[in-house]
Amino acid sequence: MKKTITCFLLAAMCSASCVSCGKNNEPANTDEAKTGFVTGKVTNTQGQPVANAQVYISSTIFFNSGVQTTTDANGNYKIAIPAVNSFRAFARMLVQYNGHPYLVYFEPDHPQSFTYQDKVTCNFKWKLQGAVPASSAPDDYYGGTVSIYSDASNLPFPPGDLAVQGNIIFKFEPVGPMIDGSAGQTITAHTAAPNYSYMYDIPVGKYKVSATYLGQTLKLRDNRRGSNDSFGTEKVVEFIQEGSTTNGGEIRMYLEFSK
Repeated sequence: MKKTITCFLLAAMCSASCVSCGKNNEPANTDEAKTGFVTGKVTNTQGQPVANAQVYISSTIFFNSGVQTTTDANGNYKIAIPAVNSFRAFARMLVQYNGHPYLVYFEPDHPQSFTYQDKVTCNFKWKLQGAVPASSAPDDYYGGTVSIYSDASNLPFPPGDLAVQGNIIFKFEPVGPMIDGSAGQTITAHTAAPNYSYMYDIPVGKYKVSATYLGQTLKLRDNRRGSNDSFGTEKVVEFIQEGSTTNGGEIRMYLEFSK
């Protein structure tokens, strides 16, 4: 998550990290929702509670305005809704995976906005794949983005026609567990219109990647490393968090192909 950060999500991330934002001191609990509060639970992909996840409500009107808290040992939280405007709820957590930090976001079951006049229950669950609800960006997913580049001097097809790049089939075979600790599955994918340069919503993990074009085996390398990496018919590549792990950034993999 993600290629484009929507305005309200950027505001949410900034409000969560800014010292000027409010800090809610209400203890987390599982009481029935009450007017003027948003309560809920954060769980992982197996449905188990997540402690110390950051939950914040961000103003849909004012930039850098919101309230945040963290979940208790049972994954519960409670936030008093300020009587000023409308808000949306978000949850995220910093995760260490294969020696790298990743800022992961949880899917809300109440993505709609709300005010202090509402009683709101908003539970969150960690998802490895799927479109982010209520996002204005068409390419906003919980999975990672794969950017595709080509060795222009050694293409398997005539240059200048990006659409044929969509005929390349990429195979992703998991190397070890996914970012959430679960066993991954082998995935096949290809790029699509309009630019044929991206594959979206691949579960974040480490993969052995291979590719074919109309039955012809291609060579790949990790484009992040560029000339420091050699081409091979199979390459082990992982997703990396870009940008700040405080304010968020896209989780990406970069692949370059050659015939």
